[in-house]
Amino acid sequence: MSPRPCAPTVSSPRRRVGRWVGSSDIGCLLGGRDDHARSWSALQVNREKSLAGSVVPAARIARMTYEDEVSMSVVAAAIVQRGRLLVVSKKAAPEVFYLPGGKPDPGEGPLETLARELDEELGVTPLEPRLLAEVEGVAVLERVPMRLTVFEARIDREPHPAAELAHMRWITGGESDVRLAGAIRNHVVPLLRSGGALAAA
Repeated sequence: MSPRPCAPTVSSPRRRVGRWVGSSDIGCLLGGRDDHARSWSALQVNREKSLAGSVVPAARIARMTYEDEVSMSVVAAAIVQRGRLLVVSKKAAPEVFYLPGGKPDPGEGPLETLARELDEELGVTPLEPRLLAEVEGVAVLERVPMRLTVFEARIDREPHPAAELAHMRWITGGESDVRLAGAIRNHVVPLLRSGGALAAA
C-alpha cells in the first residue's frame, strides 16, 4: 500500500490521554521499520512510573530505536462498544485476558501489524485507529520486557475468535471472574474509564 501524504495533527475534543494523533497522520508518524537502522517511530514522553511498569501517554511523537532495553514490541487494539472493552485469551494461557493484537512481522509498521493481527485473530478490520498509549512492562507468557503500543479503534464487523485465541469477552474492567494482564488492568482500563469510554465497573 502506498503511503498517504502527511496531514496536520488533529486533536480530539474529547482528550483522554495527552494529545490524539489523527488517523491520517499515524501512517506517516508511525511508519515501517528501517531494516538497516532497525528503528521505528513511536511515542516518547515523560513516563509515569508505577510498580507494575510505566505508561506513556500519546502526547508527543519521537524516534525510538531497538537498542532500548526492550525485548518485545507488541501492537494491540482497544475496541470499545456500548461501554465495554473487547479482551481475548490465548490457548497457551486461557485464563489470562489481553487486548487483541500481536508482534510485528519484519518490515511492518504498527498499523500494518494491527490490521493483520485483528484479521487473523478476529476476522475484523480496524477503523479509524487512534493512538492511545504506550505501556511498558513484562510479557505474561514470555516473561521478558515488553513495550505495548495501544490504538483505540472501531471494527467493521462482529468479531469471532480464531487462530491462537481461546476466548473472547466484552468487559467493563471490574468483573471478578476475568483475570486481566497487568498492563491492561493497571493502565489501559483506567485510561479508557477516565475518558468516559468504559461503563462504570
